[in-house]
Amino acid sequence: MSTLLTALLLLLQSNIDEVAYHELRNLDDRSYDEIMVSGLEAFYQTDWDDAQTYYDELIEIRPEDPRGYFFSSMIPFWKYFFITEDEQTAEKFLRISDQAIHLAEIQLQDKPDDTILIAMLSGLYGYQSLVASSENQVRKALRTGRTGYGYTKQLLEIDDNMPEVHIGRGMHHYMVGSVPGALRWLVRLFGMNGDVETGFKELIIAAESESHVSTDAKMILAYLYNREEKYEQSLYYLYQLHDQYNRNIIFRYMLAETHERNGDFSKATELYKNVMETENTNLTELTELSREKKEKLFQLNL
Repeated sequence: MSTLLTALLLLLQSNIDEVAYHELRNLDDRSYDEIMVSGLEAFYQTDWDDAQTYYDELIEIRPEDPRGYFFSSMIPFWKYFFITEDEQTAEKFLRISDQAIHLAEIQLQDKPDDTILIAMLSGLYGYQSLVASSENQVRKALRTGRTGYGYTKQLLEIDDNMPEVHIGRGMHHYMVGSVPGALRWLVRLFGMNGDVETGFKELIIAAESESHVSTDAKMILAYLYNREEKYEQSLYYLYQLHDQYNRNIIFRYMLAETHERNGDFSKATELYKNVMETENTNLTELTELSREKKEKLFQLNL
């Protein structure tokens, strides 16, 4: 198994033993892969300051390798989708992911049949299209979406049952299908077709697969179902994510927020309180947001 494949598997579905993780952190002479494993575990447990330190070290060791930038870009990507959709965070993700894309495409010139590089590019362009769409940058969303789908088609030619293909097709269909009616002419101009329901069906196939991309698909589905105000469907995937990564307070906060939107204020209050008590020093904004939302719900119930 190639090093890059191993890294992607760990990124998308980390099941590293916590003891092994701490042992790796204490090594004086760590290899590139060992640093990467430590960074990925820190990332999934939302110890993002530590994760960023590891990713910076990866970039310093191998500045020509897209992986350090790829992993680093996931921090603002998660912040944007799962904490706050602000322009500054979106721009940071787009800037770092552009660097990862640039380096991956350089490597792909020497290894044009490398399915892992193709999958990375398909995913990064797909993520860029989702962020650009949320920022109402419709032209960029369509442009990056079309490019990402081009890489997805390359994977499709290799194996149309690859879970990565379903994620790529799912993001493509959702992004194209969700373009506002007044801007549908842009979709026609780009020669693209897609619809929201097909997007969800493709993502569900990936989410329910026994593969390394299942976690990724569940995160996307949880976010998109919230966006579509389909809260029960969002909760279904959020609880799966929370059970798998029980130290990850982002999923706990998203559960609270989704319960609140769905009208279950009691459960939302309980979860907001739990986030506050966790006091994650990397995500103090979630602690403050939880406090504000808990107080607001308390006032509503007076």
